[in-house]
Order: sequence, then structure tokens, then C-alpha cells
Amino acid sequence: MQVRFEVARWIGAIIAVIGTIGLILAFTQGPSGSVLGFIPEQVWWLSGLWAVAGTLLLWLSFRSGDEPAVDINVVNRLEAQVKNFDSRFKDMDARIEARVGDVDTRFSRRVGDYDGKLGTLDTRLAALENAPKAEPRMMGFSGATEVFQTPDDLKVIEGIGPKMEAALNAAGITTFARLAQATEGELQDAVSKAGMSFAPSIPTWARQAQYLVDGDKAGFEAYVAKLAAGRD
Repeated sequence: MQVRFEVARWIGAIIAVIGTIGLILAFTQGPSGSVLGFIPEQVWWLSGLWAVAGTLLLWLSFRSGDEPAVDINVVNRLEAQVKNFDSRFKDMDARIEARVGDVDTRFSRRVGDYDGKLGTLDTRLAALENAPKAEPRMMGFSGATEVFQTPDDLKVIEGIGPKMEAALNAAGITTFARLAQATEGELQDAVSKAGMSFAPSIPTWARQAQYLVDGDKAGFEAYVAKLAAGRD
């Protein structure tokens, strides 16, 4: 603000000086002379206007109270608010850093826990991979080589129904090959243990099963066709 008034004062002084010089020249030349191609009357009026304008500008620039008054209390209050905001921002920044540090610590601890669990799982998996593989369950028969057996549908045999098949399976007879090797005593014992009465077709089960073991479907059907109520 102070610089602006100083510039105005200099401009007002220059204008006033030029106007004064013009008045002097117009006064000294007289009515018949000329100043820079202008007649004295023109120079008189122009110089007078410049002198008046410069004088007014100087007067206005030196008036007291032109510069706006500044309330120092307002300035101090604004500075205090700025400092308060700065302090609060610093506090918030510190709290955020503390919270981030806490989250980072908790995350690191949780990752460590998971690393331990993964290590345990890796150890257990390695133990399972290195464990000896279980051999497939083999079923042996007297006079026969041990081979892996898949259960057969024993109900194909004439005289064996669902309950009878369950009784035989409970006794370990689950395949045609095993049934073909079984004696009448074994079969009767299996039926008796299941709480069932004597089956008259038991003597033919082993022979029927042998046809199926041999793959002789035609012989099996022909033999079954000759049976009467499951008996020879």
C-alpha cells in the first residue's frame, strides 16, 4: 500500500511541474508568440489543467488516513488459528503414523503365525509323501494265487437273494472265485451265522460260480436251466 502512494506522489509532482513550466512559457511568450506550434491561449489552458491535476494528485497522496487501518488483534487471532491448525495437522499425522505402525506390527505377527502353520503343513505333507504306500488288499484262496478281488454280484447265482448275499459277504465270500472254492460246510455255516435256515440250493452254488469264473456263460445258463428249485 505504501509503495502505491509513493508512485502516485511522483506522478503528481511530474504533472504539476510540467503544467507549471507550460504556464511560465505561455506567460513569457505573450499574445503573439507560440509554444511548440501552439498559440499561448492553448498552452495556457493545457498547462493550467496539468498543474491543477498534478496538485490534486499530490494532495490526495498525502492525505492522512488513506491507508486502511489494520487491526493487530485480528492479525494475531489469524496467526493463532494458523498455528492451531498446524498443530492439529501434526497431531493427526502422528496418530496416523502410530496407527499404521500398529497395523503393520499386527499384520507382521499374523503373517508369522501363518508361516508357522504353513511350515507345519509342509512337514506333515512331506511325512505323508515319504510314508510307505499301502499295498492293495489281497484275498487268498487255498490252492490259488493271491489276486486282488473286486466284489461280484452273487445274486446272479440261482438260489442267492439279497439277504443270502449279505450273509455270504459277512463271511468273506464276495466273489464268484471265492464262492467256487467254498465247501458246502462253509456256505452252510455262513448262512447259519446270519440267522437264516438251510438253503436247499447250496450244493449247486460252487458249481454255478465256477462256470462264471471260467467265463462259460452258455454252460452256466444250461446248468441253471436243468436245476429244479435250485437243486440238481
